[in-house]
Amino acid sequence: MKLAFTTKNRNLRFATLAAIFLLVPFSSVFATEVGFPTRSVWFSKESLVAGETISIYTFLINTATDATFLGTLEFQDKGVAIGTTGFSITPTERSKIISINWNVTAGDHEISAHIVDARLATATSTATVAPIAPRTEVRTLTVVAPAPVPAPVTASTTASTTKTLTETIDQYVPTAVKDAVAPAGNMLEQARLQGVSTITKLTEANKTRIDELRGRTAPATTTAVLPFPEAGLASTTTNQSVIPPRVETPFRYVYWGVLTLVSFLFTLKALFYIVALGCFVALVRGTWRFIRRRRGI
Repeated sequence: MKLAFTTKNRNLRFATLAAIFLLVPFSSVFATEVGFPTRSVWFSKESLVAGETISIYTFLINTATDATFLGTLEFQDKGVAIGTTGFSITPTERSKIISINWNVTAGDHEISAHIVDARLATATSTATVAPIAPRTEVRTLTVVAPAPVPAPVTASTTASTTKTLTETIDQYVPTAVKDAVAPAGNMLEQARLQGVSTITKLTEANKTRIDELRGRTAPATTTAVLPFPEAGLASTTTNQSVIPPRVETPFRYVYWGVLTLVSFLFTLKALFYIVALGCFVALVRGTWRFIRRRRGI
């Protein structure tokens, strides 16, 4: 009797294990799975710069055959929400990529996504569901602040720099040297200011002529001396060029470019004096070489 009882128990245990072995796989196959399959987030670009706006993505699945998976997806940085969006995945869609826009800031970040209020909705009812993975893995990254943009050089900046340079030179140059150089410096400054005035007038006249050639304004009637008075032409007439407009126009633009460069040289005081000093040094060296060559030194 004891042997028969033992054999019966063994058969019962075997049958139970077989049932579990057969039923568990089938139950897992037909179970509804919703949530994050990859447990990860990714970005619209890998190299992030502070101040720009990028997109953060994640991936959701819905294996239900007759219910829509819906809820709210919250993207977080170190547990603090940086953006939320609703989602809805039907049985025919089965999966969907969800994203938000994020304004990147400098510093260390821990980005993740979290499902809030997950539900499965059918034609007749809606029920709360526990996702297989309610939160993604944390994506860590460090964003470095961009290098500061240098301030643009303006006329006031140039004037301030020139004033500082002048004050520094005045501090270290002996008074006797300054008194000896002052007259020459005043003459050079007067020449610079006169050059600025002349270049401004030439530029305005050239611009007016370009407008006339392009038909923007009517030619002004002024008195001008024509080139060959001895050929019987009148000495005065309207301001008409002997060069065809289609030939003169390109040269006018080239002339405008040259005037702009020269104006830049005369307007920037520091640059003007540097160039003037360079020309003076070159003249002195050239003269000294010429004297040495003539004397055979």
